Amino acid sequence: MNELVQKRSLPENFPKKLILDSTVIIQILAKDWFLTDDCVVIVPANIKEELKSFESNLVLTLLESKKNIIFLMPSSFSLSNAVNLAKQAGEYERLSSYDLNVIALAIENPEFTIISDDNAIQNLCNIFNIRVLSSFFKITKRKKYYWKCTVCGAQFSKKLDCCADCGSPLKRYFRKV
Repeated sequence: MNELVQKRSLPENFPKKLILDSTVIIQILAKDWFLTDDCVVIVPANIKEELKSFESNLVLTLLESKKNIIFLMPSSFSLSNAVNLAKQAGEYERLSSYDLNVIALAIENPEFTIISDDNAIQNLCNIFNIRVLSSFFKITKRKKYYWKCTVCGAQFSKKLDCCADCGSPLKRYFRKV
């Protein structure tokens, strides 16, 4: 896989251009979706951090053997942008480093579509107009998060360590938009 991680130029003559989230591989849908020769697929190179089951590691082994699957890591600039977007959307705490790499690769490659069943990834993509499709579980409405003080009821649009008014703990809530 190391040789693929170094490769930065992507083929341009494929009708389908996809970025895989680990949820698709964990569900073992990858073998049915992406093994056709008419698509190119990016998988963040740190995928092994996310995969725990024997079955999903078998799917990864199969993907590693395909020539149209490219394992990449995003630039630090794109990763920083992904972190900032996740914080703005209130999704940062729910995203793993792998998830953030998926978003960062989509920022670097806007012609690609993320395939994910992760609610936090889908919500973030919907908020910031990043192309995303679900393979199985699709969110129906975008969520806007806010934090509310457990004591005085003050509401905040950004996560704080404690209530700015009374110093009490905050709890996260959302509204469907």
